[in-house]
Amino acid sequence: MKESDFYRRGTNPESILRNPATYIRFHHQKAQRLLRARESWDQYQSIIAEATQPTLAVKDRRHMRDQVAQTIVGFGMKEASHFLRNIGVRQLGILDRHILRYLVLCDVYPSLPAISSVRAYRQVEESFDAYAAHIGRDMDELDLFFWSQTTGFILK
Repeated sequence: MKESDFYRRGTNPESILRNPATYIRFHHQKAQRLLRARESWDQYQSIIAEATQPTLAVKDRRHMRDQVAQTIVGFGMKEASHFLRNIGVRQLGILDRHILRYLVLCDVYPSLPAISSVRAYRQVEESFDAYAAHIGRDMDELDLFFWSQTTGFILK
Protein backbone atom coordinates (compact mmCIF):
# COMPACT_ATOMS: atom_id res chain seq x y z
CA MET A 1 0.00 0.00 0.00
CA LYS A 2 2.80 2.38 0.90
CA GLU A 3 4.79 1.48 -2.20
CA SER A 4 1.75 2.13 -4.40
CA ASP A 5 1.36 5.58 -2.75
CA PHE A 6 -2.24 4.70 -1.94
CA TYR A 7 -3.13 7.97 -0.27
CA ARG A 8 -1.71 10.44 -2.81
CA ARG A 9 -2.06 8.55 -6.09
CA GLY A 10 -5.53 7.21 -5.46
CA THR A 11 -4.80 3.61 -6.41
CA ASN A 12 -7.39 0.94 -5.73
CA PRO A 13 -5.89 -1.40 -3.09
CA GLU A 14 -7.95 -4.48 -4.00
CA SER A 15 -5.31 -6.07 -6.22
CA ILE A 16 -2.71 -5.65 -3.48
CA LEU A 17 -5.01 -7.16 -0.84
CA ARG A 18 -5.98 -10.03 -3.15
CA ASN A 19 -2.39 -10.84 -4.21
CA PRO A 20 -1.32 -14.23 -2.72
CA ALA A 21 1.91 -12.66 -1.41
CA THR A 22 -0.03 -10.06 0.60
CA TYR A 23 -3.43 -11.73 0.80
CA ILE A 24 -5.98 -10.38 3.24
CA ARG A 25 -9.35 -12.03 3.87
CA PHE A 26 -12.38 -10.11 2.65
CA HIS A 27 -10.12 -8.11 0.36
CA HIS A 28 -12.95 -6.63 -1.69
CA GLN A 29 -14.78 -5.25 1.35
CA LYS A 30 -11.56 -4.01 2.96
CA ALA A 31 -10.51 -2.30 -0.26
CA GLN A 32 -13.85 -0.48 -0.40
CA ARG A 33 -13.45 0.62 3.22
CA LEU A 34 -9.93 1.87 2.56
CA LEU A 35 -11.19 3.88 -0.40
CA ARG A 36 -13.89 5.45 1.79
CA ALA A 37 -11.34 6.11 4.52
CA ARG A 38 -9.07 7.90 2.07
CA GLU A 39 -11.97 10.15 1.05
CA SER A 40 -12.70 10.99 4.70
CA TRP A 41 -9.09 11.20 5.90
CA ASP A 42 -9.24 14.88 6.92
CA GLN A 43 -12.29 14.20 9.06
CA TYR A 44 -10.56 11.21 10.69
CA GLN A 45 -7.48 13.26 11.44
CA SER A 46 -9.50 15.94 13.21
CA ILE A 47 -11.18 13.26 15.36
CA ILE A 48 -7.77 11.76 16.18
CA ALA A 49 -6.30 15.16 17.05
CA GLU A 50 -9.19 15.88 19.40
CA ALA A 51 -9.19 12.39 20.93
CA THR A 52 -5.51 12.50 21.83
CA GLN A 53 -5.64 15.71 23.87
CA PRO A 54 -3.96 14.84 27.19
CA THR A 55 -6.60 16.63 29.26
CA LEU A 56 -9.56 14.84 27.68
CA ALA A 57 -11.99 13.65 30.38
CA VAL A 58 -13.20 10.03 30.39
CA LYS A 59 -16.72 11.05 29.31
CA ASP A 60 -15.18 12.99 26.41
CA ARG A 61 -12.99 10.00 25.49
CA ARG A 62 -16.09 7.85 25.33
CA HIS A 63 -17.84 10.48 23.23
CA MET A 64 -14.84 10.42 20.86
CA ARG A 65 -15.10 6.63 20.69
CA ASP A 66 -18.77 6.93 19.80
CA GLN A 67 -17.86 9.46 17.12
CA VAL A 68 -15.19 7.14 15.67
CA ALA A 69 -17.67 4.24 15.63
CA GLN A 70 -20.24 6.37 13.82
CA THR A 71 -17.75 7.91 11.37
CA ILE A 72 -15.50 5.06 10.27
CA VAL A 73 -17.40 2.55 8.16
CA GLY A 74 -17.01 -0.95 9.57
CA PHE A 75 -16.08 0.17 13.08
CA GLY A 76 -18.27 -0.75 16.01
CA MET A 77 -17.73 0.16 19.63
CA LYS A 78 -15.03 -2.46 20.23
CA GLU A 79 -13.06 -1.58 17.09
CA ALA A 80 -13.32 2.15 17.83
CA SER A 81 -12.09 1.57 21.40
CA HIS A 82 -9.22 -0.56 20.16
CA PHE A 83 -8.25 2.01 17.53
CA LEU A 84 -8.22 4.82 20.08
CA ARG A 85 -6.22 2.79 22.58
CA ASN A 86 -3.67 2.09 19.86
CA ILE A 87 -3.14 5.84 19.44
CA GLY A 88 -2.83 6.43 23.17
CA VAL A 89 -6.37 7.07 24.43
CA ARG A 90 -6.91 5.24 27.71
CA GLN A 91 -9.87 4.20 29.86
CA LEU A 92 -12.02 2.74 27.13
CA GLY A 93 -13.36 -0.79 27.34
CA ILE A 94 -12.37 -3.19 24.59
CA LEU A 95 -15.07 -5.69 25.35
CA ASP A 96 -14.14 -8.91 23.65
CA ARG A 97 -14.54 -12.50 24.79
CA HIS A 98 -11.60 -12.55 27.20
CA ILE A 99 -12.94 -9.54 29.10
CA LEU A 100 -16.47 -10.92 29.21
CA ARG A 101 -15.28 -14.33 30.45
CA TYR A 102 -13.29 -12.71 33.24
CA LEU A 103 -16.20 -10.49 34.22
CA VAL A 104 -18.14 -13.71 34.79
CA LEU A 105 -15.23 -15.32 36.68
CA CYS A 106 -15.01 -12.23 38.89
CA ASP A 107 -18.77 -12.41 39.64
CA VAL A 108 -19.54 -9.12 37.91
CA TYR A 109 -22.05 -11.05 35.76
CA PRO A 110 -23.62 -14.48 36.37
CA SER A 111 -23.18 -15.40 32.68
CA LEU A 112 -21.67 -13.87 29.57
CA PRO A 113 -23.44 -10.58 28.93
CA ALA A 114 -24.86 -10.01 25.46
CA ILE A 115 -23.48 -6.95 23.75
CA SER A 116 -25.96 -6.58 20.92
CA SER A 117 -26.34 -2.80 20.99
CA VAL A 118 -24.40 0.37 21.74
CA ARG A 119 -26.41 0.77 24.93
CA ALA A 120 -25.50 -2.75 26.09
CA TYR A 121 -21.83 -2.12 25.25
CA ARG A 122 -21.84 1.03 27.37
CA GLN A 123 -23.53 -0.76 30.29
CA VAL A 124 -20.97 -3.58 30.30
CA GLU A 125 -18.15 -1.05 29.96
CA GLU A 126 -19.49 0.82 33.00
CA SER A 127 -19.66 -2.43 34.98
CA PHE A 128 -16.11 -3.30 33.95
CA ASP A 129 -14.89 0.18 34.93
CA ALA A 130 -16.74 0.01 38.28
CA TYR A 131 -15.24 -3.42 39.04
CA ALA A 132 -11.75 -2.19 38.17
CA ALA A 133 -12.20 0.81 40.47
CA HIS A 134 -13.60 -1.45 43.21
CA ILE A 135 -10.41 -3.52 43.24
CA GLY A 136 -8.20 -0.44 42.91
CA ARG A 137 -7.06 -0.93 39.34
CA ASP A 138 -7.33 0.98 36.14
CA MET A 139 -9.60 -0.61 33.51
CA ASP A 140 -6.73 -0.66 30.98
CA GLU A 141 -4.43 -2.44 33.44
CA LEU A 142 -7.12 -4.99 34.24
CA ASP A 143 -7.71 -5.59 30.53
CA LEU A 144 -4.00 -6.27 30.06
CA PHE A 145 -3.98 -8.60 33.05
CA PHE A 146 -7.00 -10.55 31.76
CA TRP A 147 -5.38 -10.77 28.32
CA SER A 148 -2.10 -12.08 29.75
CA GLN A 149 -3.98 -14.66 31.84
CA THR A 150 -5.79 -15.85 28.72
CA THR A 151 -2.82 -15.96 26.34
CA GLY A 152 0.18 -16.26 28.64
CA PHE A 153 1.70 -13.22 26.92
CA ILE A 154 1.65 -9.46 27.32
CA LEU A 155 1.35 -8.34 23.72
CA LYS A 156 -0.78 -5.22 23.90
